[in-house]
Amino acid sequence: MKPEPSVIVAPETPHAPQVPRLPLAAAVLAVVALVGYTTVGGLKTNVQQFAADLVLVIQTLVDGLAQAGLLGSVLLQLSPFFSKDESNLRTLEAVLESLSSLDYDYAVEFRHPSWRDGEGDMIDPQAAEILRQRSIALALIDGPGPHIRRAEGPGHAYIRFHGRNYDIWYRGERERGEDDLRLNRYDYLYSLQELEPWVPRIREMELNEQMIRIYFNNHARSKAAKNALQLMDLLHIPHKSKEIRPQDQFTLGCF
Repeated sequence: MKPEPSVIVAPETPHAPQVPRLPLAAAVLAVVALVGYTTVGGLKTNVQQFAADLVLVIQTLVDGLAQAGLLGSVLLQLSPFFSKDESNLRTLEAVLESLSSLDYDYAVEFRHPSWRDGEGDMIDPQAAEILRQRSIALALIDGPGPHIRRAEGPGHAYIRFHGRNYDIWYRGERERGEDDLRLNRYDYLYSLQELEPWVPRIREMELNEQMIRIYFNNHARSKAAKNALQLMDLLHIPHKSKEIRPQDQFTLGCF
């Protein structure tokens, strides 16, 4: 009999020391992979050596969290400059091949649009095969810009909610008006109407995935925590009752 799938919903934390305090069965490790920055601004690096050094750092962190019983999944967020070409496909394959992906759950977030399969909502077939062979999940994103919306998972899935501040996501946060109280581009509170369409998608994923990890990266003013609890309610996931009231203000006001 197939075991029931597990769904974890939580806010992401911007501070590493707080990781063990996350309301999770296990913490998540997020790693920004600098592959793709190696030729930016005139800086040139031996890609093979760079990949080897990167893997060593990742494995050191991963093994430490795993031994402490805190590791849930490892997110590799690729550079937005890391586009799809034959050289980068080989680099991606070399890095992922060196990881302990059969021992731990890994997910990759592609940020350059060239990794999409044409104008569709699937990942490029070559990249999909690289992930499939190593049981690595594709991180699904809710946020501004065109994103890969569908993926065949390897038994575990990873979803990130960045918020939907379309107006300042690419334009720049400094161009906000004086009356704009948002702290940054992640300062966004999802409405229930925006979260509800994810429920059938997640239910469909449960048919094939044994573990689904969902993280909210809209962390300003506790909005990630509020949205995480709201999505748990929509998914009928039990949790301790907690009222979270995000406040949008920069000054003490009438305090």
